[in-house]
Amino acid sequence: LEDALAFPPVFIPLDVQLAVSTNPALPGSPFPAVLASYSPAFQPVTGLGGNADPINACTPLTNDLTGKIGVCRRGGCVFTVKTTNVENAGAIGTIVVQTAGAPTVMGGAPTGTGPSVMISRTDGDTLIN
Repeated sequence: LEDALAFPPVFIPLDVQLAVSTNPALPGSPFPAVLASYSPAFQPVTGLGGNADPINACTPLTNDLTGKIGVCRRGGCVFTVKTTNVENAGAIGTIVVQTAGAPTVMGGAPTGTGPSVMISRTDGDTLIN
């Protein structure tokens, strides 16, 4: 409230909710997603998806994701390492799949230029498969 009354006003989103839209033929589309705290301001991104290899994206990827939206799984390392490795493989954005439950806000130092979001395990399994 104090930030909202400041001049100029400062608004800090604490839990940004958005949706990852996929092919309408997929069940459950669009998928609820949460923007990473270190992600640049959200802007719509359109592209084909591509699974990270390795899927946890904790090491440099062995596949080319140029122009695609990279999909990886949570676990094994910090979020910013994942999104950096996915973007270094050419991706224009990153989707991290939660291990269980609802997506959460990913934290860390600012990194990369594309948006990074987390989606649930159920929705992520649909994308990965």
